[in-house]
Amino acid sequence: YLSQIQLHTPPGLSAMLSSVPLCEEALANTGKCPEASRIGSTLVASGAGSHPSEMPGRMYLTTGYEGAPFALSIVTDAVAGPLNLGVVVIRARINIDPETAALTITSDPLPQIVLGVPLRLQRVTLNIDRPDFMFNPTNCNAQQVTATIAGAQDATANVSSPFAAGGCKSLAFKPNLKASTNAHTSYTNGASLDMRLTFPNGEQGAEANLARIKIALPRQLPSRLTTLQNACSDTTFDAYPSACPKASIVGIARARTPVLPAELAGPVYLVSHGRSVFPSPIVVLQGDGVRLNLLGSTVIDKTGIASVAFNTTPDVPIASLELYLPQGPHSVLSANTSLCSLTKTVTVKRNITQRAHGRTVRRTIKVRERAPASLPMGTELVAQNGAVIHQNTKIEVTGCTASKAKTADALPAP
Repeated sequence: YLSQIQLHTPPGLSAMLSSVPLCEEALANTGKCPEASRIGSTLVASGAGSHPSEMPGRMYLTTGYEGAPFALSIVTDAVAGPLNLGVVVIRARINIDPETAALTITSDPLPQIVLGVPLRLQRVTLNIDRPDFMFNPTNCNAQQVTATIAGAQDATANVSSPFAAGGCKSLAFKPNLKASTNAHTSYTNGASLDMRLTFPNGEQGAEANLARIKIALPRQLPSRLTTLQNACSDTTFDAYPSACPKASIVGIARARTPVLPAELAGPVYLVSHGRSVFPSPIVVLQGDGVRLNLLGSTVIDKTGIASVAFNTTPDVPIASLELYLPQGPHSVLSANTSLCSLTKTVTVKRNITQRAHGRTVRRTIKVRERAPASLPMGTELVAQNGAVIHQNTKIEVTGCTASKAKTADALPAP
């Protein structure tokens, strides 16, 4: 007979955890969660023989439980004919994989005897039917829902069911990437880079999710070798990231997703993997008890120019993702030229006010100015449904004062 269930969802098959008011611990343990926290129903078949008694129940989303950030309270009214054994509450913790964001749902041991009556559990049906709660992957590759089922006599069985979504190719993919750097660089503090990726429909999850992003930094912003030498070893990072040296923290990141109530934020570590490959950035995002790791890889050519790729972005909707690499003694970027000297001539419109013939006239004129030039950053964005965008993202240089170009043309009288 059934004694415990552990279920693994495939990456991308998840739930809008932010859309449900979470039931508090005290109510969850006693089976008294409010209706607002309900996400579905249950049906438990118990008893000997081929016609067990079926007992309906309810399923609620709750706050964290036994170290997991979220959990379930599964409440069953144990009534079979004239026999009423009262309310049976089973808790199940929900863990989120830090690299794929896939869910693992693990139940507590199911009761075998209640008030001296053997239950002999044969079947448990969970029906998650709350509107707009579950969502599908945007990657339509064949996957599986897997589970480990434990029996009352210590036997276990590993089972699976095929799963695949359809219609992924028809999803739009329209991310917007902006980047900027501060013009005031130095040998001591290096250079900065601020990148912000947004999705117009990220809050609604109405388009394909991001799968991969790769950027090729411009030659004016080479990697800083002294910082690369301070990278945290992968063994230290895997065991306990907080034990990494402070010099290995090269930035901060923030992300917003409609899946979770709060913003995710955390440091960007530079992690070494031995001498065979260059140190790579790993973004650690945390919030609401959830931790996600975005694993990057780095390639540096002979001139010191770096290309960075994040190849395993979870298949979940995001509204925005920001990565900030600041200046400082351990900045990961340097500058091999004065960024303010990279100027270009632009034509801009100016509003002027003139006084002539006893009246005030406002005019709009065009003037030529010298402005900082943007730096091209080669970018590849790949969606979970296979859509690919190649572009040159312009890194805006901030902090330079535009200077007007000299002109011999006098303004004509109005």
